[in-house]
Amino acid sequence: MEQTQVTGKLPFPGSMNFRELGGYKSADGRSVKHHMFYRSGMLCAITDAANREAFEKLGIKTILDFRSNGEKDAAPDPAFPGTDYVHICALYQEDGTEVEFSPSEIRHILTDPSMIAEQASQMFKNMYRSMAFRNPGFQRLFAEIEHGNVPLLFHCTSGKDRTGVAAMLILLALGVDEETALDDYELTNLYRKDVIEASVQKHAGRLSEMPALKAVYLMTEGVDRKSAECTLNGIKEAYGSYDRYFEAEYGLTAERLAALRNRFLE
Repeated sequence: MEQTQVTGKLPFPGSMNFRELGGYKSADGRSVKHHMFYRSGMLCAITDAANREAFEKLGIKTILDFRSNGEKDAAPDPAFPGTDYVHICALYQEDGTEVEFSPSEIRHILTDPSMIAEQASQMFKNMYRSMAFRNPGFQRLFAEIEHGNVPLLFHCTSGKDRTGVAAMLILLALGVDEETALDDYELTNLYRKDVIEASVQKHAGRLSEMPALKAVYLMTEGVDRKSAECTLNGIKEAYGSYDRYFEAEYGLTAERLAALRNRFLE
């Protein structure tokens, strides 16, 4: 990958999964502008003066918090001067209830004793697929981008599921190819490598008895490319193309999509 990674330059904790989308190549040969779109996990780890100073130097204009109310209230983001904070959940059940998608809740879903492993895995993939449609969090994301409220940071709890899907959608909207968007999604497993390994080690005893559970713990703290593929396949099945998807879900007609690319590609 040709992307310049932000985390290597800033003192933010690795578990924050903090990086930007700049540098990825679009189909027309241009590249996503650097320092426009940042993605991360929850920001409560930015506590000391050095971290706050580093964050404030990024000049982020808008923060979109995709977590549920419960997740947000348990670990609120700090306030930053000159930055607009917007909380808008990005995952709902069919009845409109917010879904908590923290690592602990994902683990609960995937290890629910009332379901066999295949059922739990399918439920997880269904949640991923549903994120792409009628999602108020993602609708607000693209509205903020169209209005030029950048640099913009979007995040959830671990910066991997809701945030990962949102990042893929931004890249696809800017004309970046599908495989590259999936590669960015999968970088979470590199950025959260220590957290993933610690989780597997913590449950080593249980894993020795039930090796199949390793995939559960990997998915809890990391990501599975197949989940992201479910999201993209759902989009193509519903709309046939990404361009039709962006117009139907976000009002991004061909003209508005072209304008977006002209603004954020170089």
